[in-house]
Order: sequence, then C-alpha cells, then structure tokens
Amino acid sequence: MRSARRIVAAREGEPVQISNNQMQALGANAEQDFERRIAQHLRDRHPGAIAPLTDIALRERITASLARGRARGLTWQSSLVGFVVLMFEIGPEFDEQPAFARALAMRMPDENARIRAIYGGTNDEDWEAARAAVDSRAWARLTQGMR
Repeated sequence: MRSARRIVAAREGEPVQISNNQMQALGANAEQDFERRIAQHLRDRHPGAIAPLTDIALRERITASLARGRARGLTWQSSLVGFVVLMFEIGPEFDEQPAFARALAMRMPDENARIRAIYGGTNDEDWEAARAAVDSRAWARLTQGMR
C-alpha cells in the first residue's frame, strides 16, 4: 500500500515551493553540520585547546562561540571558524581586549580581513594580555542554559 503522503514534483522550469518550516529545518541541519565540521577542525588542528572537553561541552562552546562571532558582525563561515579558534586558543572573551576589539570593529568588504587584522594589528603584548585576562568562569557564562 502506498503512503498517504502525496509527493508533487515540480515541472521542469517551475519553482519549487518550500515552506517556512522546511526552510527552518534546512537551516538547522546546515548549522549542525557547520558545528560538526568546526569540532572536527578543532580536534585535528587544536587538540590541546579542547582536550579536557566532552563532546557535549565542545558542542556547547562552539555554539556559544558562533553566536558571539555573529554578534561581532561575522557571517562568512571562514571568518566564523577563525573567530571560534581564537576563542578556544586565547580565551572566550579575547574579543573584549582593546587591540582585538579594534580589529574586529573594522568595517571591511572582506570579512576575513578583520580576522587577519587581528594577527597583523596586534603584538605579543596584546596576545599575552588577552591570555592573562581569561576568566575561568567565562565559558560557563557563555554556555549557561544550553543543556
């Protein structure tokens, strides 16, 4: 017996209608895939930054990091990955340090240039200050309510 669902195929050249619910589901799947790829990147390239974390804690921190990067105006996946890596390597509030905040506040047509400006527009003292300012409770605050 055939399913009660009716599948309607669009004719060639006709637009396919996708409901808002379908779009939201596609977006959620794309975001989960992006988060999985970032987790794998961190495992492969930055294992020391994530070594003590469970898979759940890692996912929560990645989700919080993406939200923070987007709040800084980043939208490109490559820029967001760079931002997430910096949060894990330096600290979750690195972007509040003046030199890093200035670089991230720059308005450039190429978003990746903002991430590159962090490396080109900062010095060793800026990096040391950012690492020294790490608050041990910062990740807990950023991931609060995610479970």
